[in-house]
Amino acid sequence: MKYGIIKSISTNVEDNVNGGTIEVPVFSPDILPSSYCARYVRLAAEHLFDKNFPRANAWGLHDKCKVVSKVNGNSDLVSLAEEGILTSGMVVGLFNPNTVHKNPDYRYTHVALYLGLDGNTPLFAEQHLGVTKVSDIYDFANYSAKEILDVLD
Repeated sequence: MKYGIIKSISTNVEDNVNGGTIEVPVFSPDILPSSYCARYVRLAAEHLFDKNFPRANAWGLHDKCKVVSKVNGNSDLVSLAEEGILTSGMVVGLFNPNTVHKNPDYRYTHVALYLGLDGNTPLFAEQHLGVTKVSDIYDFANYSAKEILDVLD
């Protein structure tokens, strides 16, 4: 079980970095407790893209990673992906106003890993409430009112 991976989610992406199927890892709960979205992003980025992000909570990544771009809505994120500014292996910082992690100093309450485009829809790997899944930009708004704020690298 490399990296504590117990299974994977086959996901098709059409971007210029991966193009084709990505096997999105699902990590053992022994390695990845249920509320550790930033740890998921760090482990998945290393496994999928050979990228190393710092150890931090979601709210700590703003200060530890380079903010590549601010995001002003879903269409802005699609444009960043189509222009090649948002590339596979980058992280998006999200804010959920309904989170239990209420602190005025937290810019992000959740993070997700950008996988690539499916058509013109950006796809992300994330762990949310103990479930590893592949989400698109519309899923964030639909299931938890999360707003994408920044692209990080």
